[in-house]
Amino acid sequence: RASDLPEHVLDGIEPTALTSCTRVDAVSDTIGLFSEPNRSIFLWLLDLCVEVTNNSDVNKMTAKNLAIVFTPNLFNIAKLNPMLAMTHNQKVTDFF
Repeated sequence: RASDLPEHVLDGIEPTALTSCTRVDAVSDTIGLFSEPNRSIFLWLLDLCVEVTNNSDVNKMTAKNLAIVFTPNLFNIAKLNPMLAMTHNQKVTDFF
């Protein structure tokens, strides 16, 4: 489980860096801020999501559905107050 990992993939990134991305090039720049191995893991996860969404007509997993499923596991919700965690979760889902 992702919650058992010592560090979540997005823990090393400031929440505002993710939530302020409004352009594709800004997303690319933000991913460049990730430390290794988190960057490689995140890029692998994105590749996996592309493979899954390519079959969304069969598996019903659209990009939005995958974002909703994966996002809570990408950062440590326990470090945030509940209201901030909910807001941050939505912003990261949009980023994803």
